[in-house]
Amino acid sequence: MERQTFIELLSYVADLHAIISATDPEGLITYVNDNFCNITGYRRDELLGKNHRILKSGHHSPAFYERMWKTLIDGSPWHGQIKNRKKDGTFYWVEATIAPMYSPDGSPLGYLSLRTDITSTMEILERLRLQARVIEMAGDSIVIADARLPDTPLIHVNPAFEAMSGYPSSEIMGQNCRFMNRDDRDQPGVEVLRTAVREGSEARTVLRNYRKDGSLFFNEIHLFPVVDEGGGLTHFVAIAQDVTKRILLEDSLTTAKEEADRANRAKSDFLTLITHELRTPLNAILGYAQLLGSKPHSSLDKDDVVHVKQIMTAGWHLLELIDQLLDLGRIETGNVLISPTKVLLRELVNESQKLAGNLWEKKQIAFHNLVPEGLAALADRDRLRQVLINLLSNATKYSDAGRTVTVSGMIRDESTLLLSVADQGWGMTPEQQSHLFESFNRLGAEKKGVPGNGVGLVVVKNLIEKMGGAISVESQPGRGSVFMITLPRNLSPS
Repeated sequence: MERQTFIELLSYVADLHAIISATDPEGLITYVNDNFCNITGYRRDELLGKNHRILKSGHHSPAFYERMWKTLIDGSPWHGQIKNRKKDGTFYWVEATIAPMYSPDGSPLGYLSLRTDITSTMEILERLRLQARVIEMAGDSIVIADARLPDTPLIHVNPAFEAMSGYPSSEIMGQNCRFMNRDDRDQPGVEVLRTAVREGSEARTVLRNYRKDGSLFFNEIHLFPVVDEGGGLTHFVAIAQDVTKRILLEDSLTTAKEEADRANRAKSDFLTLITHELRTPLNAILGYAQLLGSKPHSSLDKDDVVHVKQIMTAGWHLLELIDQLLDLGRIETGNVLISPTKVLLRELVNESQKLAGNLWEKKQIAFHNLVPEGLAALADRDRLRQVLINLLSNATKYSDAGRTVTVSGMIRDESTLLLSVADQGWGMTPEQQSHLFESFNRLGAEKKGVPGNGVGLVVVKNLIEKMGGAISVESQPGRGSVFMITLPRNLSPS
């Protein structure tokens, strides 16, 4: 092939592939090929006679251009990557070679530039650089292992891993990460990771690991497999966190809970024992007091009769306390037997009101039973009566004379009903309501001379919940309280 023909063909192919331009010695554009116009968006007449500064992106420093021009003025070609700006304002990258051109007599003719568009490559590299910076700056430890090599060796760890483990990356590259376990390999988490590596699957576990100085720490590891475009496993990436403080806190909380449960069981057992032991002599005291008070021709004088009544009042109060403590002990130990059956609520409310103390007459408190006839709950009748007696008794204790207590009932939805006990009593503050169901908390009632022990509502709440219901309260100081009980409906026709 003739040299001239070869040069023409080479120029043709280069023109198809490359972005080509030429300038005069002052840097003014004298030639651009079609590729130059296509990528920049400028027409040829917009470029000719202009300086390449028309494409300047602002990305490169003045020193960058100074070095480039020094190389060219010295007569040497310049090679490098340049970020340029198109006519529409978007950017593109080129790999450029710029060479000075000379006439046969050595005088400068200008500069010839061949460029290749590398925008997509630079975007990929930028993403990779960003990902690398994220890995290096991440607060969590990040480890990468090569699944294609024998024993899955480490090929990268970030600074957070070095800080957590105490090992510099130079000491552990090429090793399997089992060195972190030392001889402590008989732990469930190790087998979890082995299975994930063997199956190429994701896994999360906690390991006992050891730092370079031998100190133990707990390492929470989330392992991810990495596959290629064909689905083949290539790498594993592990994100790890030192969770030693969390594990130690969880262990201490578990230990504390176990100790508290043991202490609570011991307290409940003690309450059950002591109340049983108290009940026997108390029954004898009440029996003899009743016997003394019931004799029509007793030799007791008026003062003695008053004293006997005081003995009986105090004895019945103590017996009530013992019964509530027994219930509380049974509830806390899980020994309360609940036998759900159909309970007609209107009848039970009337029955409970008659058993709810003698303050109704003493304080002239009116009672209204607005529960509809036939409204039935699925509950333990005796336990629900105990709940209602407690709520009705409290309604009279915490109300002034001449007030009203109202019990209402309604169907709430297909499976539950609502039973409410409303009074016009003293009411409660939001702070008092937040402590309402705490054992032995009287909420300041003891300062007003109201009898009680702070156990009744605790028992009420637990009994309601064991019957599948719930209890809540709405109250305002000086305007009374409404206790609302939800219970399962009895849907059986019988």
